[in-house]
Amino acid sequence: MKIFFYFFNAKLFNFILLSIWFFTTRNILKHGIFFNLILTVFQFVTILIDTNKIDENELLTALPIMIPILLTFLLLHKIIKYKSKNEILNEEIEQEIQEVLTAINTLEEHENNLVAELISLRENQSNLSKAAY
Repeated sequence: MKIFFYFFNAKLFNFILLSIWFFTTRNILKHGIFFNLILTVFQFVTILIDTNKIDENELLTALPIMIPILLTFLLLHKIIKYKSKNEILNEEIEQEIQEVLTAINTLEEHENNLVAELISLRENQSNLSKAAY
């Protein structure tokens, strides 16, 4: 039982690290990581089947288990990639909206200051000479 858990945990650790690496890599190395994920899943199946010898038929018995798992990983990758791009675009849009609102607020402040100066000038018209007005 100890040997089983040792090999199972070793393969599980590799599987988790390769999965994280697969989802975070954006270059051509991703295909090599995907191949290593396939091998790790195949090794999982080999451990779980508990056969004493390794033969070429193991791959055929492992394919029905491997294919749905790998397709799920590809689908998850597409979803995560879409959501991360969506979040980046939302952040950029929010930043632009904040910049526009800041610019509008500064224009309104300048306009309010100008109106206040014109009102005070009109009120003080009687105190000023024609040349100063």
